[in-house]
Amino acid sequence: MRVNVLPWGISDHSPILVYPSNQRSQQVVSFRFFNHWVQEASFMDVVSSAWTKDTRVSPIVNIVRNLRNLKSILRRHFGRHIRTISEDVRLANDTMDRAEREMETNSLSEEASNHASLATVNFWKAVRVEEAAMRQKSRTRWLKLDDQNTAFFHRSVRSRQSSNALRSVIDPDGNRLTNHDQVTQVVVNYFKDSLGSQNISYGELSTSIEEIVQFRWTEECCQALQSPIGREEVRRVLFSMDGGKAPGPDGYSVGFFKGAWTVVGEGFCDVVLHFFETNYFPQGVNTTAITLIPKRNGADRLEDFSPISCCSVIYKCISRILADRLRVWLPSFVSGNQPAFIPGRSIIDNILLCQELVGAYHLHRGKPRCTMKVDLQKAYDYVNWDFLFGLLIAIDDLMIFCTADNHSMSFIKETIKRFGELSGLFANLAKSLIFLVGVNSSKASRLAANMGFSIGHLPVRYLGLPLLSRRLRSSDCDPLIQRITSRIRSWSARVLSFAGRLQLVRSVLRSLQVYWASVFMLPMKVHRDVDKILRAYLWRGNEEGRGGAKVAWDEVCLPFDEGGLDIRDGSSWNIASTLKILWLLLVKSGSLWVAWVESYILKGRSLLEIDAGVSRSWCFREILRKRDILKDHVKMEVGNGRKCRVWLVPWIQGGPIIQQFGERVIYDAGSRWDARLVDFMGRDGD
Repeated sequence: MRVNVLPWGISDHSPILVYPSNQRSQQVVSFRFFNHWVQEASFMDVVSSAWTKDTRVSPIVNIVRNLRNLKSILRRHFGRHIRTISEDVRLANDTMDRAEREMETNSLSEEASNHASLATVNFWKAVRVEEAAMRQKSRTRWLKLDDQNTAFFHRSVRSRQSSNALRSVIDPDGNRLTNHDQVTQVVVNYFKDSLGSQNISYGELSTSIEEIVQFRWTEECCQALQSPIGREEVRRVLFSMDGGKAPGPDGYSVGFFKGAWTVVGEGFCDVVLHFFETNYFPQGVNTTAITLIPKRNGADRLEDFSPISCCSVIYKCISRILADRLRVWLPSFVSGNQPAFIPGRSIIDNILLCQELVGAYHLHRGKPRCTMKVDLQKAYDYVNWDFLFGLLIAIDDLMIFCTADNHSMSFIKETIKRFGELSGLFANLAKSLIFLVGVNSSKASRLAANMGFSIGHLPVRYLGLPLLSRRLRSSDCDPLIQRITSRIRSWSARVLSFAGRLQLVRSVLRSLQVYWASVFMLPMKVHRDVDKILRAYLWRGNEEGRGGAKVAWDEVCLPFDEGGLDIRDGSSWNIASTLKILWLLLVKSGSLWVAWVESYILKGRSLLEIDAGVSRSWCFREILRKRDILKDHVKMEVGNGRKCRVWLVPWIQGGPIIQQFGERVIYDAGSRWDARLVDFMGRDGD
């Protein structure tokens, strides 16, 4: 029997849908390779005895045949149900207990001592096998092995199976389907329509793409991308991939190819090189398994699921080779307003820029301005892949800023419509918002109606953070606190060992706070609340209560080599992140946000001399107030002296001259505030 708890409606009770056992379909269990099989003593012998090389067929056909034939052999030798593995642990534990009691009874017996030692080794070997198997099934990447967190992995697996099971679905006509075959057919039909491309070829789109994209490949770039692929490059790329990621339709993980490389490596390289020589990939190898990930709890409509592609290892390796070669050239042809996945860029720049552009929206005065948060119908809804691959762009959390007038907004509306016709990515009117300032309520309503968007109110979430027009309050950080506590309160996190809790705090929970601290100067109350929660969870396993701490928190946050547990201190990290932003401005990193600050805020003035109130956004004003800390740690290289403001920047030991000797020194020298060092240099540079 299966039970599905449905979302509650007008009542405060949730309906329960019960599936009698006779409704369950008999499903064939697909093959899955477990990485711990590699540790078995006979693993290499089993693989090498079954692996053959047939020169009469292509390398791709040869490896596909080998992998297919090897499945039954691996399953027969190493495949055991997780219940069997857990039973092995229980039996090994019983054997170890008996051996230890026997050794206590015959303490002088060498045979009893050896028996107990062997039983202990076998027990821990069984524990590691169970832990490795459950970790791979749970898809938990942040938690290390050998920390005795098998119970956590067990609960994570059950939780994933429960949340990811698609037991019923509402079809396009509003009918709830529970029969497995009907659900399957509806899912297949839905994604047949949405996955794929419009009937517009790249040739028809080339004119439109050329109007948008100004980049042209250089000869150097073309030669680098087309240089021959070598076996060492294939091996290096494969071994750089995570061995525990989800496998493709064939069930083999990266861990299999790494573990059996001495046997399968030559054939694997032959396949990859054959593809780059012939540009041919048979349909079986090119097949992708689509996994549906629910966007929310209780998802029952297909638009509430995100499709994730699970590709074969060969497919992943080829894609990674292409991506690695393209990565070097991405900054030269990807627009500066697209920071994600580009080396040297950060999405923090976009957040900071948006914070500045919506500054003072809460005052409801000034020039008519408009901000649009456009939600595009993603999840591959009718995407024209020829267009997207032609543009090589990534679209998410689209923000548009313009003057709040009919002409500007009509132009943007037409542009969004045209973009949708070409790409298949249309604006989702139900989720798109418009924010207006400097116009009265009646005009705001007309403009919003013309766009078809709802009028929004700040703050609104953008890239996971609140977009603010005023000071950040402690209450604005409630989503951060709630997200941290929800992770701790999950029933799977409660069974983590101390080592597991430490890893969760260091790798996950503190990282949530660090992301916020990379943009905002968080209120000290927020830092204290987060520290209180993390401290309680680390020592006691829950987020509430007092006592139980073994070491002062300040010492816990020290690095390992100083006797701490290497948990980053939140407030110190907040200051360091702010100083990094100032450093990027000083060195003119080239990001879109830095360019905007240079043009509209600094306007040729030094970052170290402008008044903190020059910015409209509270966020940037708080960053500027940390300049005094930065001044003690930077020194300017004067170069030819044309950019060095002689009185205001730290080009000599001890900081700026005006800071060391006061304003009087400028008047005594008969100079100007903005004088450059070059003004005091002779023709020979003295």
